[in-house]
Amino acid sequence: MNQFDQRLYAILKDGAQTGEILRFVEAAAPGPAEAFAYKWQRSPTFGLDSSTSAAMIQWTMDTLGHASEAAFAEHLAGAGTILDAGCGNGRVAVRAAALNPEALIVGMDVTDAVDAAARNGQGLDNLRLVQADLMSPPFKPASFDYIMSIGVLHHTRNTREAFDSMVRLMAPGGSFAFYIYKQKAPIREFADDYLRRTIRTMAPAEAWAEMERLSLFGKALSDIDAKVTVPAVPSLGIEAGEHDVQRLIYYTMLKCYWRDEWSLEENAHINFDWYYPEFAHRHTAEEVRDWIALWPELREVDFIDAPAGMTFRVVRDKTSPPTPS
Repeated sequence: MNQFDQRLYAILKDGAQTGEILRFVEAAAPGPAEAFAYKWQRSPTFGLDSSTSAAMIQWTMDTLGHASEAAFAEHLAGAGTILDAGCGNGRVAVRAAALNPEALIVGMDVTDAVDAAARNGQGLDNLRLVQADLMSPPFKPASFDYIMSIGVLHHTRNTREAFDSMVRLMAPGGSFAFYIYKQKAPIREFADDYLRRTIRTMAPAEAWAEMERLSLFGKALSDIDAKVTVPAVPSLGIEAGEHDVQRLIYYTMLKCYWRDEWSLEENAHINFDWYYPEFAHRHTAEEVRDWIALWPELREVDFIDAPAGMTFRVVRDKTSPPTPS
């Protein structure tokens, strides 16, 4: 057993289990995890392959508030244990492990996407994969110096409870960075919910095909390559000024993602990720700050407001135990 195995077993509630991947849940059944199990089975190297990695690395660094991967590595330099909560195929955990070879990086996901993560992370001695539910993680309290959860908490049954579950794992002086969806313009909210309800009645493959059609709709709008100048319509969340037609529809009316340099399959991956999961809660910054305020030992140190979501980073006091008020 090497030093990274020793560190992992030291923070597990029950360290008796052995194996390349530690499993605490069964394979994803129909329900909230089904969409992600299918997505990662279909796209096991998304965000790590040559066509998608550059864009996804840039999006991740922007989302976490770092100018580059080198800046991200420097930010994590003092963390000995790092958790990627909801790691999927490991696209972020694998990069973190490569950037921080002295730290134990744990990728946790409720689905068997951890198998893809293990393949994608081959050769990284400090990467460990755990199949477990972040609502009931198999780790002792205060186990991690740094926790990241990028676009995951809002896909659980209750975002606030998922947040609380992760806070309990923060070590004294540790930090937790998380990205969650935010509420959008009202027409977009209505269309998103309607389409989500509709495709949730479909089998995953059928839903993917529908997302390919939606992606091609986004491509058709993008191909127009036109801008329009509009007045502000505050009640619909439309800002005054010049807008690209596809972006105006995308942000205020309907998510129809399209990126020219990606294949149809890769674009459909993004739209499927948004529409097919059973839960995709959206929140306000004020709401999230109310959750943070319930933990007196937490302090918000970073906030990034993006068109689709929000990133918060909170730090735990070095002496206070994690107990909500």
